[in-house]
Amino acid sequence: MAEPDKDLPLVVAEILIEMHGMNGRLTNVEKRLENVENILLQAVDNIQQLSKAVNRTAEVLLQQQQEFNRRFDQQQQESNRRFDQQQQESNQRFDQQQQESNRRFDQQQRESDRRFELQQESNRRFDQQQRESSQRFELLQEADRQQADRLERVITALDNRLERLENR
Repeated sequence: MAEPDKDLPLVVAEILIEMHGMNGRLTNVEKRLENVENILLQAVDNIQQLSKAVNRTAEVLLQQQQEFNRRFDQQQQESNRRFDQQQQESNQRFDQQQQESNRRFDQQQRESDRRFELQQESNRRFDQQQRESSQRFELLQEADRQQADRLERVITALDNRLERLENR
């Protein structure tokens, strides 16, 4: 076995060599970490720029949506106004037609009532004339009976005179 004191410089030298190698690796790791840090800083910067771009896009979209909503509301109000106006005009036309129809119906009803009253009056007159005619007919029949009775008496009286004259 080697002597421990003799090996010590060799061990120290190996440790120094190894530390030097570690130092180089640490330097490489530090450079890589710096690169990663730079990449991360660049990524953060890119994300911030993207965030700003997204915010600007969102603002533009929001403005467009607000403009769209404003126009839509205007069109909706105009559409509602036109619909209300058309509905009102339609209701007015319907009311006018209904009033005209009611007026014509009332007029026809009055004319029908008047014709019915005239017909009733005509029927009443006809019935009155019929009664008067029946009464006149009965009076004429009575007058004819009376006339026939008188003629019968006159004929009987003449027959009696004729008989008396013949008998004389």
